[in-house]
Amino acid sequence: MGRGGTVVLFGGVPPARRCASAPGACTNEELSLLGAFHHTPEMIRRAVDLVESGAIVPDGLLTHRMGLADVRDALQLMEKGEALKVLIEP
Repeated sequence: MGRGGTVVLFGGVPPARRCASAPGACTNEELSLLGAFHHTPEMIRRAVDLVESGAIVPDGLLTHRMGLADVRDALQLMEKGEALKVLIEP
């Protein structure tokens, strides 16, 4: 990122987790650090409502559709970076 950029630290990190930082780089390059929690129950309800109403069509995000028996394979694909979003169909 260039001077004046923003680094977004996205949720899912355990509270006790630590990371190294370089304060000089932040001040010299005028960087901003922003923390973002990944979701709340209200956000999930809103997202489900938007999908159910057809206001959002998530099909473009789906890279795979797999059955419930294939959840382990789906997680492995995502871990290896070979899948973006996997729809699990019962």
